[in-house]
Amino acid sequence: MASMSALWNLAFRPFFLLASGAAAIFVCLWLAVWSGAMPAPRYFTTPVLWHAHEMLFAFASVVVVGFLMTASQNWTGKRGVHGWRLQVLVALWLAARIMPWLVSPPSLLYAVLDLSFLLLAVAFLAPYLLQASQRRNMGLLGVLAVLASANALVHWEAAGLGLGMAARGQALAIGTIAVVISVIGGRIIPVFTRNAEKTARVRSWRPLDLSAVTLTVAYALTDTLVPGSTIFGFIALLAALAHAARLLLWDPWATRHQPILWIMLTGYFWLIAGLFLRGFGVWLSIPASLGIHAITVGAIGVLIYGIMPRVSLGHTGRPIKPQRALVAGFALINGAAIVRVAIAGFATNHYADAVIVSGILWTIAFGIFCVLFAPILTAPRLDGRPG
Repeated sequence: MASMSALWNLAFRPFFLLASGAAAIFVCLWLAVWSGAMPAPRYFTTPVLWHAHEMLFAFASVVVVGFLMTASQNWTGKRGVHGWRLQVLVALWLAARIMPWLVSPPSLLYAVLDLSFLLLAVAFLAPYLLQASQRRNMGLLGVLAVLASANALVHWEAAGLGLGMAARGQALAIGTIAVVISVIGGRIIPVFTRNAEKTARVRSWRPLDLSAVTLTVAYALTDTLVPGSTIFGFIALLAALAHAARLLLWDPWATRHQPILWIMLTGYFWLIAGLFLRGFGVWLSIPASLGIHAITVGAIGVLIYGIMPRVSLGHTGRPIKPQRALVAGFALINGAAIVRVAIAGFATNHYADAVIVSGILWTIAFGIFCVLFAPILTAPRLDGRPG
């Protein structure tokens, strides 16, 4: 029982475990629903809407919350959110995952349970990030509030109050998480690379960093408000160019021998690819789903898969050195993105097979993470420190 009590010591523990389990289970369920082997949840008007909702608000958002609550301890020096607060959040998250199968729209109970997770996360994080010393990080509270708003748009349409709101909510959520990648990735990837690879010539240029983040915010807004427009296309391409220049300054080739580094740089590359596909798709016959999946499966999925092990190992007092099985997971998660974007998108006669193969690769990758890290996430730190 002592090991299970450690689960509530810091947010990355329960939330990374939930996220990895959700990633594996919900993609399996999605493949079953998509192939017609089982019925879709009753709450959402289409199976695709349910799939997108769970991957954004049951998977990606919980990782963002877990990361920010864990990082806030480092930023402030105060004990991070722990104990009963984490238990309440986990209970809300679990209840919200079951509800779509039990209720039909509209359901105020489901909407309240689902939205409460992010809103309570904002409330629990506010005492940390609203300190005067945390001006640099205050905006991250706004990120969680925007994600909650995006989720509210999905429930707004489910209640019959606004046709097309769910699609806007999904676009806003994807764009907001891309902004998180721009901000947090821009902070940690160069630092990790400098510290771990002494031969790397990592450079940063503040005007470029600000441009990349600003253009990604503009991408999120235009994709929500005027998707497919000329202005959206130009902004997506400019954002892609800014992120590509940024990535080149980080000397990615120097990390090729260190999987724990190249997995994050690969995830950042997928953001660039997704932005290019979305931008060129305004003028060329490129389905929007290709760019969307490059960002979701590629950038979001790969970066999460790269960051969760690093945070989990570091914050449990273990060496930040990936096991061979985890490196195999790095390859599998990238393989899932390649198959979903390249094969499903450009070899359309193999579309159905590609979707299934991509889902299987994704599921195996996150299954590996669960098997390797469940014992770590539920055990006390090796050095006896809190967290």
